[in-house]
Amino acid sequence: MERAAIEATLAELVAAETSLSTWVDVACRVCEHTLALLAAVQAVPRNPADDFCPITEQCDPETIATADSALIVLSDLCRVAEARLAAEGWEATDGLASAAGAIVYRHHETGSKSEMPTLDDDGDRGWQGQLLQHMPLLVTPSSLDGGKTVTWAVRVVGLNIAQEIAILDVVTLEEDGCDGPTVAPGATNTTETVGATIATMRGLYRGQWHGLDDQAFDESLLPLSPNPQLESFARTSVCGMLEAYAPRGGHRVLLIGLGCCSIARFLSAHGKGAEAHGSSDDGEDTPPRVVVVRERSAAVISAVEEHWGGLPEGCTLEGEAAGDVLYDAVIVDASIDDPRALRQCLAPDGLLLVAGVLDTRLVAMFPNCLVLREQRLRGTDQEGENQVVSDGERGPDKDAMQSANDDPATVFVAGGPASLSTEGWARATGALNPGSMDVAVAQRTRAVAVHSVVSVSEIAAIKAAAIKARESAAGIEVRSPPQINRESKSTQPVWFVVHMNTDGLLDTLLPDLRQKLLTTARAVDETEGWGLLSALSDDDVHIRVAEFHRYAAGGALPDPRHYDLDSLVTIDLMLSTPGADFEGGVLQTEEADDGGLQPVAGFEIGDAAVFVSHKFHCVSPVTSGVRNVLVVEFWKGAERRCPHRCGIFSGSCPLDRSKRMDGVHVAIDGGGSTLPFRLGAAVADTDSCWRIMWQPSSDVASPEPSPAPAPPPTTAIDGICPNASNPHHTCTEWCTEHWGARLPSKAATADPVVQTTTVLGALSSASADVLDMFD
Repeated sequence: MERAAIEATLAELVAAETSLSTWVDVACRVCEHTLALLAAVQAVPRNPADDFCPITEQCDPETIATADSALIVLSDLCRVAEARLAAEGWEATDGLASAAGAIVYRHHETGSKSEMPTLDDDGDRGWQGQLLQHMPLLVTPSSLDGGKTVTWAVRVVGLNIAQEIAILDVVTLEEDGCDGPTVAPGATNTTETVGATIATMRGLYRGQWHGLDDQAFDESLLPLSPNPQLESFARTSVCGMLEAYAPRGGHRVLLIGLGCCSIARFLSAHGKGAEAHGSSDDGEDTPPRVVVVRERSAAVISAVEEHWGGLPEGCTLEGEAAGDVLYDAVIVDASIDDPRALRQCLAPDGLLLVAGVLDTRLVAMFPNCLVLREQRLRGTDQEGENQVVSDGERGPDKDAMQSANDDPATVFVAGGPASLSTEGWARATGALNPGSMDVAVAQRTRAVAVHSVVSVSEIAAIKAAAIKARESAAGIEVRSPPQINRESKSTQPVWFVVHMNTDGLLDTLLPDLRQKLLTTARAVDETEGWGLLSALSDDDVHIRVAEFHRYAAGGALPDPRHYDLDSLVTIDLMLSTPGADFEGGVLQTEEADDGGLQPVAGFEIGDAAVFVSHKFHCVSPVTSGVRNVLVVEFWKGAERRCPHRCGIFSGSCPLDRSKRMDGVHVAIDGGGSTLPFRLGAAVADTDSCWRIMWQPSSDVASPEPSPAPAPPPTTAIDGICPNASNPHHTCTEWCTEHWGARLPSKAATADPVVQTTTVLGALSSASADVLDMFD
């Protein structure tokens, strides 16, 4: 944006200052130039150690002058936003906000607080009014690495005003997920904080940018990885269907619409397209996949070259492909001009996959099709916008199609299967099938409280075994920041877990408990008709994890969509008396028929709550006292004796000390698929309209190991790093500086497993306060 244009915009703002309403009108029009203004400000390098002042020696005076003019305009927009809030009773406070630049506002009448208050004229102002309220967050820089580099909530990487294309780096702050995410997982190139994960998404935006709530046309997680992930439901679904149902393994693929190259990069790194020359079932050599890309926008191609590293290996632009070719699969990730042209380039048995808003012209051309939408699996959605009434007839349902036509997260499939199931998809791709219940089906089951499973003496034995397990260097995990005990003045975690499956300690210390819990689980499985355990012998059902949980006041499992990925049946054994030993801490499950979260009724001391592992469950905050519970997950995977909740279904876990043989581990069998996700739920609204959900694969070996996430900042317990049980974490001076943790000796850091054992042993005997935490 030229300096003269910026100054003209500023003059318009100043002239309108006589009336708040007029001022807001002008400010909303100026918001249309937000990206150009931000680009001008961000063009000047700044020193985070000197209040983000410009580094004048690194840029010319004209650039600095333009940046200053743009910053004045943006500052005036912030003033308009504050005046607009003040007119409706909102005032800024000194409260701690979620990000740099964000402001916590308080309403002077109601006392309610919000970082983004709802205003009376929001509907009239549209997206411009929302963007205006985001202005303080957009204008304020921060630093996430201790003052080394500057971070903007939205950084303008590239801007083509004529083509209406923007490349933006957007910093996101997301709450930590659960053992079973309900979308395809993203990469792990993130910075973790307590209870949240900070990530930067590089997105390609087309058209007018509408602010932080605007959806990118396509985006990738930074830094770009050789093991790329897909960030949207539609693109995940396209690649998932391609790998399962394309003829000839999808040898030749036409990709219409490049986006930010996310689909092309994914196909190059994962699945059948990532394999070198192999051998098919009939013994013939299988050539590697070829992806031909058709993209009409030279600006998009240039952006991909500059900001995403260009096309990956195995992908070519259409102009580089010779001759007329029929493709095994055609993927459309762009608007469709003429649907008939798609049929002309598709092999007779080819697979057509269209991501985005449904084009109803395709339905007429391909009557035996499927329309896929995201299964969000919230009770309120089951009868809401995702619910489509079936007419019981084969073929497209007009009402269902119209509903899908309004949903941008839609995938059209032609030439694929007549129906979908998680088992069928796993067979088609060779993916691991853990035998767990379809996640959507699991939500229709109920949790059952079985009374008096263990006696008072057995509860005492379990608690004593938990302490003994700690003394035997069992895996230990701190799942929440510590708090100060006001009575003892010591620091204690509010949620603490001992992995009693470590080295088989559960069977060693409590030899009869496994069979008692398995018998209880089998009885409920048979009574409820789940069919998860009935066809399996005792030798085929294994303990995945046995966790002794200790919740103090403030401890909770807050995520209402948490579930135990890949396990069959979960048992929670209550070891404390609700209402006497603790208050709060209620085990809840999502019940669509009963209006959302409901407590598991009759779950008292000595009782077992038995539920399908894929059923959503959570624990409300403990308000006082201490809540102890033993959680055991049964699954078809290998018996796990490693000191954590293992995600490896088959083969040996590197942390299993009993399986270590001179540093060599048994190879992990990840099945025939290298996809980092698999189909987790498939529910038919009609014969042709389906709601599906993707979940992460726990057993897939990545082409390159993802870096270990940074440990959450918290406080050392008597000098021991609270993340000592994390096998990927090695204490450094950073731990000393931020936690006050003592560094382990060099001898303890030679072997990650030995290091874990040494530090955990030290933690288990660190102090009487820690040892007595079960009381």
